[in-house]
Amino acid sequence: MLEEKKFESWSDFQEEIQNLVREQRQGILEEMVGSAYFFRGQSNAAWPLETSLERLLGPDQSMLDYYALIHGIQPEIETFTNKHWDLPGFEEYTDSLSSPSRFTSADQVSEYMLYLRHHGFPSPLLDWSYSPYVAAFFAFRDIGSNTESVAIFAYTIPNPGDLPPPNEPRIAVHWGREVRTNKRHYLQQSVYTTCKVPDGKNSYYTSNEKLY
Repeated sequence: MLEEKKFESWSDFQEEIQNLVREQRQGILEEMVGSAYFFRGQSNAAWPLETSLERLLGPDQSMLDYYALIHGIQPEIETFTNKHWDLPGFEEYTDSLSSPSRFTSADQVSEYMLYLRHHGFPSPLLDWSYSPYVAAFFAFRDIGSNTESVAIFAYTIPNPGDLPPPNEPRIAVHWGREVRTNKRHYLQQSVYTTCKVPDGKNSYYTSNEKLY
């Protein structure tokens, strides 16, 4: 569940971050799964957690349709970038949706999607940072004149017992430390999530708001 806390000063925010750090260290000592925090800054607290794909086309986009799109433009992307990604064929990717363990977060599909994301292509990936201060930078970077407050989200990986039932929205983390992509990825200490409904070949990306 989403817990909201309001801070009136920078020092209050820093104190909360220190509390999270202590909690994380305690979690690591106890070998708890849900001990890592990721942060995301948004310059208006009224904005929902939306991906660029969702802003363009709305929620509930077929994972197969999206892969068919990015797979179809692969030759053009490779021609103009002189890069290459060893992507699975469409049928192989379709089969993988029924057996997600066949592909890891560090595979070529993830690297290709991250590359497209960093170059402005609509993406189901929501970007976060391992650093709360990077998130704070983005939250305060471009505040509108009518903005009442900014938002800095903190996400922690749930314990296995807290995962939602099958066929309900869940967040998947795409670890960012094993891929080759844009330099901003490492400068911003990036990590990414997708929110999706796993339903075999009918799986689809959906809105983070449905979880909360």
